Amino acid sequence: MNGLGTQPNLQEAWRLVLHAAANGHQAAQANAWRIARVTGSELATITSPQQILERQAFNGSRGALQDLAIIAPERAVEVKRIIKVGLAGVGASFGSDDLLHGHTYGPSINSFRNTTSMVENMRNIREIADYKVNRRGDRILHMAASCGKLRAVEALLDNFPSLTVDQLNDVGETPLLSACRSGHRDIVESLLSRGADLTIATSSKESPLHWLISFNEDEVYVAGQALISAGAEVKSLTTKQINYSIFPSGIDFDNLPPGTPLTWAVHHDRPDIIKFLLSQPESARLCVINAPNDSSPLEWAAKYHHRHCLEAMIVAMKAQRVNFTYQEFLEAAVHGADMFSMIFRSGVQYLDRVKNTLDYLLQETHDASFGTGLGGFGYTLLYYAISEGYDLVVKFLLAPKTEALLRTGRERRRAVVNDEDGMSIPRYGVFSEEHINNPCGIELRTPLLECILRKIVEAGVEVDAQFNESADLETPLLVALKNNALNIAQELLLRGANINAASISAGFITLEQLTTVLGHLAASAARGSIARMQLIFNQPQAAQDRATMLYDFAQNRDILNELLQHFGSSDEVINARTGEALFYRIPLHFAVDAVNLSAVELLLDRDSIDISVQGSNYQAPLDLAYLAVLHQSIQCDGPCQRSPLPGRRWHCTTCPDHDLRETCYWALQDGQGSEDIHDFEEMTLKQTNDAVKKDWRVHIPAE
Repeated sequence: MNGLGTQPNLQEAWRLVLHAAANGHQAAQANAWRIARVTGSELATITSPQQILERQAFNGSRGALQDLAIIAPERAVEVKRIIKVGLAGVGASFGSDDLLHGHTYGPSINSFRNTTSMVENMRNIREIADYKVNRRGDRILHMAASCGKLRAVEALLDNFPSLTVDQLNDVGETPLLSACRSGHRDIVESLLSRGADLTIATSSKESPLHWLISFNEDEVYVAGQALISAGAEVKSLTTKQINYSIFPSGIDFDNLPPGTPLTWAVHHDRPDIIKFLLSQPESARLCVINAPNDSSPLEWAAKYHHRHCLEAMIVAMKAQRVNFTYQEFLEAAVHGADMFSMIFRSGVQYLDRVKNTLDYLLQETHDASFGTGLGGFGYTLLYYAISEGYDLVVKFLLAPKTEALLRTGRERRRAVVNDEDGMSIPRYGVFSEEHINNPCGIELRTPLLECILRKIVEAGVEVDAQFNESADLETPLLVALKNNALNIAQELLLRGANINAASISAGFITLEQLTTVLGHLAASAARGSIARMQLIFNQPQAAQDRATMLYDFAQNRDILNELLQHFGSSDEVINARTGEALFYRIPLHFAVDAVNLSAVELLLDRDSIDISVQGSNYQAPLDLAYLAVLHQSIQCDGPCQRSPLPGRRWHCTTCPDHDLRETCYWALQDGQGSEDIHDFEEMTLKQTNDAVKKDWRVHIPAE
């Protein structure tokens, strides 16, 4: 989806997401609708998109709830209400699947409605203060507070002296924190009126004030002010990433980062909470307070492209005269502009969000000058975005609308500086058209280098700069290509650079055989390899030299596909053999040997491929394939006793060392009582190979 140096393939990304979703991957299911919208695809599933989004929203996916609000607004409101009263406000299973004593959610909630009956039933419980309602160790008071049952909370506190307002569950949470996490303002006010202690925090330093994000916008001021008046600390820092939902996601959008309540408000894109927190005395410094080794709220806002959150904090810092620099915000905004992350964070609005954020930052920093550069020594914003590969930011900076924005900024400056000639462009200002030609970085990279190159060659310096034939030197052409100096590379080619010059070493990479320029580019499998290769594809070169690159590092599907598009029509190239050192193999040998299914498929799609070719060891690609599917060092413990075990491997999880091949496994399954003896699971070739590698590691005994 991002491309990472190759052309993005949105349709392939969509196919993979749909495949994962069809196989039960929850993150894929939760985000399938938004990815379909972005890629222009149709989400054709047996289950309706609305049902899929509802299910994942109940599990705690914020993205699914956002998308549900687009396609079914009224249903989204109801789903949010259910999450608030039954799933701890976050899609957790505290009050549903994890209940103890045979209880289920429905009857448990109903028991809170008749407080008289509830109290009578609770009197039958010995040591009610220790009575746990779920696996995480919540007490009955925590559950009532989490589910929004005010009358039940008050009845429990009034009738059972052992149930205190600050009672802790097994994870160190108070009923007040449970009520805040679910966003129940009336219970929060009731508990505070009974003297709830705001200084109590969990082991991760999570506090009730952090959970302002669970309250509706019209409740934020009242709930927040009540908490702060009772002693809540606005500077409290959580110490780890937090996620209570069932939804399994490693994406930062679905996990609350370490930080202050302001950090969490930024994470949830809640400018209303930010304005409330920053209305407190001397609060603007919260904007730059961060957990160790983590980002500040300002950096999070820029990275997430939460423009209104960012603006609210900058306005507050200016008003309270807190010094800051825009450099970190700009860098964060650029780093947050990869397509994959933006779609997961912002859904179908991702383009508007990044553009609005960059618009705002350009307006704020039109007069700014960064003395040592931005993102690197001597870098401009444009050069930084290009060097990091964020194409969307580059396109934005060079767009006509941005030019109009810059023109408006110049007119604003003109009102201050009477003499237009005196309006100099900052050398490292955030962006100006002049930066297109500015030399940047320590190397002072600029198109002017091409002019210097011409003069050097015209002065008599060899374009390939080889001192002698025996020296293993990478040519200037290879150096230029590997450093993305494509203009210089083009100039070198025009000046007669040898595209077939071979070397073993290139920078820090040393190969086993002499390899051409194209071979080193393919072998690097690096970001930008395809763009570098495309530059030299149309240059004249010998078929033998072209062919040698088809089997070098055939791990990268995109690179191999690019090579095949240019050379795949030639029988000679597709079936070209290596030299004696590599056993006279053809590209298909190497793809099979690497167990690279994608490469094998690409090569077999070529009509001219000859699968019968044997290397010097008399092995055809099919012979290697038979060896590739063997589980080395594993013997079948069934009747066949084959070693190494071929095909699918079934491993018993209860026995120390018991494996079966496919035919023996099914024979055993057909036998009587086999399920009582063994518990099998399939082991992939990768798992077998990883285990073999692990066995060969050196074990250092403890002293």
